[in-house]
Formats: sequence, structure tokens, C-alpha cells
Amino acid sequence: MTDFRALCAELHAAFNTYAVDEAHHDLLTCAKAALAQPEPQAPSDKELLELMPESMRDEFSYAAKVCSDATSGQVKPGIFRICLNHTALEYARAVLGRWGQGQQNGEES
Repeated sequence: MTDFRALCAELHAAFNTYAVDEAHHDLLTCAKAALAQPEPQAPSDKELLELMPESMRDEFSYAAKVCSDATSGQVKPGIFRICLNHTALEYARAVLGRWGQGQQNGEES
């Protein structure tokens, strides 16, 4: 995956050598300011779970109860729910890892 931050820094350094007019200097100043900003932090597990739609929470609760009932109650629904939440978090982390935290629904972040 391309490290766009590093690429931008490299382009900034190279372009800085050849900047010849005020517009170039303004662009370099803007790029330097953007590079100075801290990188966004990934959301915590708690934040990701808070974003889970209520319908998905309901489905997970129902699935956990069904699985618990299938074990005649030997395994409590909470254990199944933890597994389902863990799987949902793994999926969310994979999506964030692949596409990052950039644009959502066509809007700039």
C-alpha cells in the first residue's frame, strides 16, 4: 500500500528545490502545514462498536441466544456475543487497514 504521507513529503522536498514563483511557495507552505499535522488515530474498539447499527446489535443478540440454546445453555449467550463482536471488529479493522480513514460517502474528511 502506498504511503501517501511519505510520498507527499518526498514531493515537497523535491519541488522545494525548483519553486520559482509565489504560487509555488504558497503551495509548498500549504503542503508543509498539512504534513506537520498529526496523522489521524484509528478508532478504538469501543468507538467502532458504538457505530454498530442497532439492527446488527439485535441480530447479534438473537444469534448469540440461538447458539446458547443449541448448547442447552451450557455456553452463555455472552460468550457467543463476544465472538460475534470480535469478528465484526476484525472486519472493521481490515477495512480501515485497506482503505484508511479517508473519504466516506463521497465527502471529504
